[in-house]
Amino acid sequence: MTTEPRYTMLLFFKRNPDLSPSEFRAYYEANHAPMVAEIAKTAKGLLCYTRRYINHEASDPALNNPFTVFGNPAPEIPYDMVNEVTFETKAHAAEFSRIMYGIEENAAKVLIDEKKLFVRSQMRGMIVETLVS
Repeated sequence: MTTEPRYTMLLFFKRNPDLSPSEFRAYYEANHAPMVAEIAKTAKGLLCYTRRYINHEASDPALNNPFTVFGNPAPEIPYDMVNEVTFETKAHAAEFSRIMYGIEENAAKVLIDEKKLFVRSQMRGMIVETLVS
């Protein structure tokens, strides 16, 4: 019996420049993450919702921290946050998307919040395959 592989996305976000990094993180964790978690209760198959905030100061190439510089000059990182979201299947991801953006009441809340938090034109998602060593 073959099973469909898990469906994992990395979502890249640029914070709204009106928010400092600490304001962005505080607002996201106090408001956006709980809202997404509440919406997720009505969906099936969400396995992982991991949030990673990029520490631009610690990643400054001048500090020579390991694994922070690949190239000269070091490229600018256009994002402030990378989320990893894993569903049991692609169908579960599609259903979650429908619940989040296709139900008017949810979409209104989510879109208002996204406008507060992000530069929406720079939001980006990528489907990834995970291999662990």
